[in-house]
Amino acid sequence: MRGLLFLIPIGFLSFSLSAQEDPALWKQLKTITSENYQFSVPENFRQMRTSSRNPEQFFEASGAGLPITFNQGPVIVTIFLVRENCSSLEDCKRKCSEGYRINLDRVFSDGWEDRQKKLTLGNGQEAWLLQTRFYRRSKGLHQSRFDLVTYSNKAKVGYLYTLSVQHADGTYKVESDLRIPAFAAALFTHFQLR
Repeated sequence: MRGLLFLIPIGFLSFSLSAQEDPALWKQLKTITSENYQFSVPENFRQMRTSSRNPEQFFEASGAGLPITFNQGPVIVTIFLVRENCSSLEDCKRKCSEGYRINLDRVFSDGWEDRQKKLTLGNGQEAWLLQTRFYRRSKGLHQSRFDLVTYSNKAKVGYLYTLSVQHADGTYKVESDLRIPAFAAALFTHFQLR
């Protein structure tokens, strides 16, 4: 069962893993293991040092799997894992969703509704996949964000495993053109709680 780490419903966000443009990216992986979780990322994702315990893990992956530019604008890709103090999976999901709009630097488009889908990890534990998007005033870029929200019954703590893609495309067509949801699906497939 360890080989099948994560089950992803095919219909979510109209993507499939076969939509991923560079399957070779996912052939050479490095595995990160802690007492409470294990995940793998492509070898060419650059692991960054963190100055505190949160985020616990941080990777910069611009140009790795997604192009470095889109329509002459930058594409900045980061992946991070944050420990969240919460009491249950639903509490973690609520905190993540509410947290999106606390930061006043973020401007959400009229009519945008965050997407969410309940999933099952390979070890049978439930998780949530959340998607949001917003404009960051301070950076002058738009952000497409995907969060895998989990709760460890063993550790009594939640984890947010996040893919953040910053770009200059205010139409967010970049998401479909670069198949960013499929990239997120491939990333989250390699995560499990221990």
